[in-house]
Amino acid sequence: MTKKFILHAFNYGLILTGVQVLLQLLIYIFDVDIFNILVTVLMQLATVVFITWWMAWSSIKFRDKQLEGRISFLQCWLMGISVGLVATILVSIYSYVFYAFFDPEALQHQAEKAMEMIENNEYIPDEDKPAIIEGMADKFTPLKILRQSLISSGIMAVVLSLIASLFVRKKEKSTETV
Repeated sequence: MTKKFILHAFNYGLILTGVQVLLQLLIYIFDVDIFNILVTVLMQLATVVFITWWMAWSSIKFRDKQLEGRISFLQCWLMGISVGLVATILVSIYSYVFYAFFDPEALQHQAEKAMEMIENNEYIPDEDKPAIIEGMADKFTPLKILRQSLISSGIMAVVLSLIASLFVRKKEKSTETV
């Protein structure tokens, strides 16, 4: 990878990080109910669409500025992955710092709401609920959130970049005239 590739991916990854952190802060400030299924689905859908678009946009800008209007599928895919991984690492670190130092009680509150949802879910047999809740309790620590975020967001970066790359690759124009 060239220095221009890395710098471009880092810059677009930083911008994506800023957008994601801003969204998380707005959710926190306005106390959005992240356990409401409609809210969750809409937020996830908007996030996936935006990240996919941003990966495509960053690849288009790289293609047009550095590659004379032509980009291979692999170059495009790697650009999207790189942008996504920069954002994944930085947003995961932000989340860890937020939950570990800024507001540890927010994570505890989320854990309590999740456990309450399990307890009130009539489709889960009562005998299974304690085991599910016990398994969930271990996962609500800043370090485990960091680990899970790195893994799941890293996988999402690979998949969303693949989708974005399908739309970006520009085929060479035919120069033949009839």
